[in-house]
Amino acid sequence: MKGYFLWGEGSDGMAYPTDPDQLKNESVSWASDMDALAPWTPSTFLADTPAEKCWVSGEAQKEGQLIITGPCKSSMDLAWHFISKKILLEWGSLLASSQWNGRGQLGRMWMSPVGNIYSATRLPTPSQAWDDLLPLILGYCLVKSFAQINIKMALKWPNDLVINHKKVGGILIERKEDMVVAGVGLNLVSSPEKTQLRNHTLIKAASLRDFGYDFTPLGLWQDLQDRCRNIFNQTLQTKTPSQFILDIHGHLAFTDTRVRVIDRENKTWDATPIGLAETGGLKLLKNNEIKIIQTGSICPLIQ
Repeated sequence: MKGYFLWGEGSDGMAYPTDPDQLKNESVSWASDMDALAPWTPSTFLADTPAEKCWVSGEAQKEGQLIITGPCKSSMDLAWHFISKKILLEWGSLLASSQWNGRGQLGRMWMSPVGNIYSATRLPTPSQAWDDLLPLILGYCLVKSFAQINIKMALKWPNDLVINHKKVGGILIERKEDMVVAGVGLNLVSSPEKTQLRNHTLIKAASLRDFGYDFTPLGLWQDLQDRCRNIFNQTLQTKTPSQFILDIHGHLAFTDTRVRVIDRENKTWDATPIGLAETGGLKLLKNNEIKIIQTGSICPLIQ
């Protein structure tokens, strides 16, 4: 099943029912996106789903797969739902207009108002050598994709996207058996206030609009989906994990900058990031000793 679909049926506790007109009423940007892909024709992709509860875009694009939904609990939960129904293909994506219980790293709540990107993509399962690097690979793909449209972005270890020291997006990887789903959230038009973040040690949030970039959710995600797929495949086909670690170094935020580290035991200490280990861990210089952390977060001391 390839093409662009609008899933209108919804599901109790998982997603609200919607249709092309309702989604157009969500925001000006979604109205623009829906018009760009019109006409929307009643269709079905679930055997037990009435045709009028699903619409397919009239656009000729048939190479990718994108399932669009209205407000949902979590785009990640919906992606796993469609995988269980054998609907979501490798590199197929789900894009929600908003979420009421989105999640980020370590299950933390992700603020999800209308107008931003809340996506989940089924990734091909890489060889075991790449397992620990998946969040970094996807971050690398996104940073490179934005560079191709002249937006300078960096990856803040382990899974945040930043512009000018401000967080504009995040990445979440989930695995079940031999399947992988990658969640990507991008602040296009709004971002959380400092008081909405989990603690004062995090960097400030911002939206792409704050930096003068004006995108619609579906329009930008169409472009990023294609670019990321190409970069991801090329990276795994032509590089070893060791070579990738060298390539990503120049795209990391706060390298050689004094930072506050919050480790897996929630202890804080100061150090200087100097690069990545082949396990995907962050190499830090602390009191002239190199330490490697596999989980945790960092924040520059001066913002």
